[in-house]
Amino acid sequence: QQQELMEQQQQQQQQLPLDVITVEWSNRLGQLSLLEHLLACPPNVYSFTVDNEEALDASTVVVDGTLVATNCPNPRGWASSKVLQRLLHLSDDKNLHPKVREIFVVGLLSCPEIILCA
Repeated sequence: QQQELMEQQQQQQQQLPLDVITVEWSNRLGQLSLLEHLLACPPNVYSFTVDNEEALDASTVVVDGTLVATNCPNPRGWASSKVLQRLLHLSDDKNLHPKVREIFVVGLLSCPEIILCA
């Protein structure tokens, strides 16, 4: 388990920090596109940093490290309150609203239990 923890810490040091992704950007469309793609990629490509409660929410679709009964590509992303809040802020832009809605529809269809818990 210590080896697993060390690997996770090493991976987190090498990836883009969540705070950089979820702060307000001047290029809102670019930010939305990045969030959309990160939510669609598996955790071994990008693992969202979440707190303990969010990790519990994400674990509703994971048993023994394997996704079960879902096609949710990145459960931790959908459990992240920072990601969900950023998407909601982006939806305030009338030009981005339809795309944000589309992203939420994908999330609701693939991992509704995580979004409801989050």
